[in-house]
Amino acid sequence: MANKIINRIRKLSRTDIVRDNFILFFCLIIYNAIGYLFHFFAGRALGPGDYGTFTVLLSLLYLSNVVLTVIQTSITKFAAEFKDDKEKLAYLFVNSLRRLSFYGILLTIGFFIISPWIARFLKINSVWPVLISGTFLFLSFIVSVNRGILQGLQNFKKLGFSYIFEGLVKIVFGVGLILIGLGVEGGILAFVLSYIAAFLITLFPLRSLFSMRKIHFDTKQVYKYSYVVLVALTLLTLIYTVDVTLVKHFLDPLEAGMYGAMSLMGKIIFFGTLSVSMVMFPKSSELFESKGANKSILYKSLGLVLLFGIPVTLFYFLFPTLSVNLLFGSAYMEMASFLGIYGLVMTLFSLVYLISFYLLSIKQSKFIYILLGFVLVETALIWLFHSTIGVVAYIMLALMAALFLVMMLITVTTKDG
Repeated sequence: MANKIINRIRKLSRTDIVRDNFILFFCLIIYNAIGYLFHFFAGRALGPGDYGTFTVLLSLLYLSNVVLTVIQTSITKFAAEFKDDKEKLAYLFVNSLRRLSFYGILLTIGFFIISPWIARFLKINSVWPVLISGTFLFLSFIVSVNRGILQGLQNFKKLGFSYIFEGLVKIVFGVGLILIGLGVEGGILAFVLSYIAAFLITLFPLRSLFSMRKIHFDTKQVYKYSYVVLVALTLLTLIYTVDVTLVKHFLDPLEAGMYGAMSLMGKIIFFGTLSVSMVMFPKSSELFESKGANKSILYKSLGLVLLFGIPVTLFYFLFPTLSVNLLFGSAYMEMASFLGIYGLVMTLFSLVYLISFYLLSIKQSKFIYILLGFVLVETALIWLFHSTIGVVAYIMLALMAALFLVMMLITVTTKDG
C-alpha cells in the first residue's frame, strides 16, 4: 500500500502541472520574502512617521491590483488560445500594449492632477512622493500585458524569474536610495524602478512578436471577457475582506486587531497556493479550446492546494500558541483558539478561488451569481451575529464549506471540454 502511494506521488511529480507549479511557487516565495525584507528595512530606516507615509502610498497603488489581475488574466486566456497561432498572438500583444499604454498614460495624468489634493488629504508634507507614485500606475498596465502573454504561453520560468528580478531591483535600489537620504521618495522610486526592470525583462523574450506578421481579430471579445473576470475577482476579494471590515466596525479595537491578525495568518494559505491557479488557468484554457479533457487538471490542482493547505491548517490546530507567538507575540494570544478554524476557512476559500478560475477558463460565468449570493449572506450573518471573533470565525467556516460544496457541484455537472 505504501509503495503504491509513493509510486503515485512520483508519477504525479513528473507531470507538467506539478513541475510548473513548483517553479512558480518557488519564485513567488522568493519574491514575497524579498518584499518582506525590504519592508522590514524601510520600517526601521524611515521611522514610524515616514514609514506610515510610505505604506499609505503603497496601499493606494495596491488598490489597482484587482484591475491589473483582470488585465493579466484576460491576456493569459487569449494568449493560451493563440499559443499555436503566432500571427494572432502578435496582434494581441502589440494591440494590448498600445491600448493599455494609452489608458495608463491617461490614468497617470489624472493622478498627477489630483496629487496635491492627495498629499493634503494624507497630510504628506511634500507632493513629490505622490507624483512618483503616479508613474507606477502606467508601468503596471504594460507589465501586466507582458506577464499575461508569458503566462498564457506557459513560460513559467521566465514569468517566475521576472518576479524575482523585480524584487531584487526593488530591494537593492530601495535600500540604496533610502540610505543616501531620499527617504520616502527613494522607497517609492524603488518600486517604480522595479517595474521598469520587470517590463524590460518580460519584454525581452517577446520581442520577436513586434516584427511578426499580425492577423487582426475582433478584440471586443477580450474586453467582454475582462468584464466577467473583473466581477468575479471583485466578489472573490470581497469574500475575504468583508468579515475583517465588519469586525472592525462592530467589535472593539482589541478584538478587531485579534481578528485581523488571525485573518492575516490564514491568508498565508491563500497566497501560498496562488501559483496553482496561475499555472492551471492557461493549461485549462488551452485544452478547452482544443476540445480536450481538462477537468483532470482541476482535480490535480485541487490536490496541490490541499497538499499545502492541510499541513498548515493542522499546524494551526496542533500548535496555535506557538504559531501566534512566532508571528505576532503573546499580546495576540486570545485568537489562538480560533486559528485552526480560520486556517480551514482559508483552505476552503483557496479551493473556491481555484474552482472559480477553472470555470473562467472554460468560459463559464453563471457561478458569479453564487459568489454574489455568498457575499450578501456573509454580510447579513456577520451584521446580525458578531458578539465575538469566535462567532464570526464559525460563521465563515459554515458558509465557506457550503460555498465549496456548491462550487464543486457546479464543476462536476459542467461539461468537460
